[in-house]
Amino acid sequence: MLVFTVPGQIVFHHHADWHAVRCEWLGYGPSRTQRAALLRAAAYCRAHPAITGWIIDLRHTEGAMLRHDPAWLARVFNPAMARTGVRDFINILPPRLVLPDEVGRWEQAGGFRMADAGSLEQAHAMLTALVPA
Repeated sequence: MLVFTVPGQIVFHHHADWHAVRCEWLGYGPSRTQRAALLRAAAYCRAHPAITGWIIDLRHTEGAMLRHDPAWLARVFNPAMARTGVRDFINILPPRLVLPDEVGRWEQAGGFRMADAGSLEQAHAMLTALVPA
């Protein structure tokens, strides 16, 4: 289900049957717009406690987040996410960045688990394996 979009930058979906959301990055725009969208997405997750997974879909974008954004993520976004039920983050990487031996391997990153995938199908399988039947 489409939740919201920031034209040319972000499309945010809720996959209720996966207990997950997907933030599909289409491009990068002003840092303030990116930050507002991420905080809006965190608030959505907080309002839907069944959401335990977040898919960061980077297949359709070029470039990288601005240099100061990692500090903002650690200082503002990560604490906002800690107040949600989301604990598992999966990056879907563009094919040129996918390392086959890294796909599907979970790593601990603070209070969260992180993994990389090469497709939406792989991300879905990884999240499905985590949710008790």
